[in-house]
This record gives sequence, C-alpha cells and structure tokens, in this order.
Amino acid sequence: MNPLRETASLQVTGVAVEGDPGHEQITHLQWEAASSVGIASAQALIGWLAEDPANEAWLADGDRRVAVEVVRPVGAPPYLRSRIGGQWGDHLLGLPRL
Repeated sequence: MNPLRETASLQVTGVAVEGDPGHEQITHLQWEAASSVGIASAQALIGWLAEDPANEAWLADGDRRVAVEVVRPVGAPPYLRSRIGGQWGDHLLGLPRL
C-alpha cells in the first residue's frame, strides 16, 4: 500500500540531498499528512503530484504555506522546488536534512 495514494495534501518537513546542495540533488522528502507520515523519493513525489491536479505538496514558512512544485527543464530530469507568489524559492533547501 502506498500512503501517498491515501492523501491529496501533504506537508514536506525534511529533505535528503546527495552531492551538491541544489534542488536537482534532492533525493528523498519527509512528509506528513492528516493520517500518516513517511519518506518518499523525489521521483515518487513528482509522480504523485503529476497523477492528479488535486494533489498538493507544501511546506511551512512561519505562518505561510509555500507550494512545492515540479520544475521540468528541457533536456533534464524534473525536480522539486518551492514556489510562492509566482516566484521559485529555496525553501526546500532550508528544511532539516534526513
């Protein structure tokens, strides 16, 4: 059973980064939802976000919710990055490391 399939909204609370500390090197994300917690690979979370437009990932920045979205660069694999107010941010890289 895949716990990601049991929720439509999750909060990202930590990341694992391999190599240089960039968004493209995020390999896993720790998450919390209303009824479960877990760790998912970045690729699994990208797939989960793509499979249903109602699925949302976010992180807390003080009292704000910051969206976690998929960046799809031409000629490179997709990766995750925060986005707020239409601007890409570095919020994911500021989360605790796994």
